[in-house]
Amino acid sequence: MKNRYLFFKRKYNNYLLLVKKKDKYHTFNYDKLILNFINFKNIRDLQKNKINYIIIDNLEIEFISENEDNNYQLYLLRAFFINMIKQIEGTAD
Repeated sequence: MKNRYLFFKRKYNNYLLLVKKKDKYHTFNYDKLILNFINFKNIRDLQKNKINYIIIDNLEIEFISENEDNNYQLYLLRAFFINMIKQIEGTAD
């Protein structure tokens, strides 16, 4: 599953990637931190925060959401800083 994520991440680096498996969404690396930061419960949370995202099922793109005001980089930066602070404090996951 992580290999699929990394394959698509090379091409779509300004999108949050969600890998669909058994009607659940999985993600990795900083995308996972972004979902934790926005308290992700469903897809509407991504739409509300204007984050571009792609849903991947196997090796096919099931859905692409594009917003004019993409906030992915903003949330990526925030997640990066929060992770850095947690590592300094010694409470990183």
